[in-house]
Amino acid sequence: MEKLRLIVDGVPPSTNRIWRCSPRGGCYSTKEEREWFLQVGIAVKLDQFRLPESWKYYAVEIIIEPRRRQGDVDNRIKATLDALTRAGVWKDDRAVAFVSCEFGKVNKLGRTTVTISERKEKYKETD
Repeated sequence: MEKLRLIVDGVPPSTNRIWRCSPRGGCYSTKEEREWFLQVGIAVKLDQFRLPESWKYYAVEIIIEPRRRQGDVDNRIKATLDALTRAGVWKDDRAVAFVSCEFGKVNKLGRTTVTISERKEKYKETD
């Protein structure tokens, strides 16, 4: 099975830190989110990262090497998938049929490795 790997310098922000809302109304993305989107976009462009057009659905594995141990691993998934969408890796993250995410070893600079492979079907049959 073919797998494509993208290494991004940096760590995705927690879902709890990607939006801020004003008491007067209106919400905006945070500097952390904008910086993360930029880092992912740079990695995609530098690596000329392209998924095969024949792939209809995707399985995504995310390994985050944080600067220090903290946070919930599940809060990092949305920022990563949204950044990949914005960078043009796929048209819409609705095509992601499977996601796994885990913390790796502590890395002073922070690094995220995203591995994407083809998923034949979006829904898995259960008994």
